[in-house]
Amino acid sequence: MSGLEPQVIAVIAGCLGGPARSIGINDDLVHDLGCDSLNIVELVEALNAGFQIVLAPGEIRTWRSVADVIGSVRCAQIG
Repeated sequence: MSGLEPQVIAVIAGCLGGPARSIGINDDLVHDLGCDSLNIVELVEALNAGFQIVLAPGEIRTWRSVADVIGSVRCAQIG
């Protein structure tokens, strides 16, 4: 894992209230991790604050997996 991946996974774990070690990069946000719309809103707020970025709403709607979230954070950091 790159340096960004465990950081994003830690934020996801914090929002879901579970251990980061149980979250895999290919996990489906809804089916594997049980995310609902409120969890996604909390996750976006935590990622924006934690990484000092602004995630685009259109991109957030395409999230299916942890890898998608990491990709969005990476793109937002680049600019």
